[in-house]
Amino acid sequence: MTRGRDRRRRAVAFALTGLLVAPGCRAGRLRPAFPETLPRADRVVAAIAARRHALTSVRGFARVSYESGDAHAAARHAIVVAPPDRFRLEALSPIGAVAVVACDRNELAVWVRRDHRTYRGAATRASVAAYTGLPVDPADVASVLVGLPPERRMIGDPTLTRDEGAGSLRLRVPIEGGRQDVWVAPDSMLPVASETPIESGRTLRVELGNYRTIAGLAFPLSIDMHILPDGGRIQVRYESPTIGAPVSADVFAFPPRPGVDEVRLDTSPPDTLPFGAAE
Repeated sequence: MTRGRDRRRRAVAFALTGLLVAPGCRAGRLRPAFPETLPRADRVVAAIAARRHALTSVRGFARVSYESGDAHAAARHAIVVAPPDRFRLEALSPIGAVAVVACDRNELAVWVRRDHRTYRGAATRASVAAYTGLPVDPADVASVLVGLPPERRMIGDPTLTRDEGAGSLRLRVPIEGGRQDVWVAPDSMLPVASETPIESGRTLRVELGNYRTIAGLAFPLSIDMHILPDGGRIQVRYESPTIGAPVSADVFAFPPRPGVDEVRLDTSPPDTLPFGAAE
């Protein structure tokens, strides 16, 4: 009889395990429940604006991967960002930096060790597209790297609705050229995704996840940028970033280097993604 009870207990335990963890899958996290009464849309807008005000800088290491057409590259990066439009990314290798991207608000420079060149141009959407394949403004790059949706000016009243399929709340904001959708977690109201129209009928989709509390502020360690319907993708996986520390403006400048050719970024961009050598 004891053996029978033991078999039944094992069977029950196995069944419960099957409910929690399907074969070959990790245990899933239950989606938070929707609140019975939704908050006002303008309060969610204000909460995102408050986060934007608080995230004055981010500095740390991250695994960054790029996909553009048939080109793929990935490397560990040192990242420094100071919104609204300054950033610096260094692709690292055992011998040091193999590429640097620096934007000081006015100019964007891309130094590639293997080319012995610095590609330089105005800080514009075209310059960002020249080396990543993603036609997004430098200000959008800075916003996303600090874990926020791209910033747009609201021209009408926002709305907030339940998105049952996504398991989140959808904030819809009218902007010039259409609308911006931002999905927020129903329990924390933290942004988890956004879709923002960009040029030529395309959309910049951003996904934010793996939030951790750093310096008293929830910050997403997992950030994805993707051009819809069929554009490039950048994935960022932060390690342990520092938030809100003062950053000197000199960090974002990249002056000419002795013995390194200077090339215009808009007319002669790198032939391939500059970070491939770091894989």
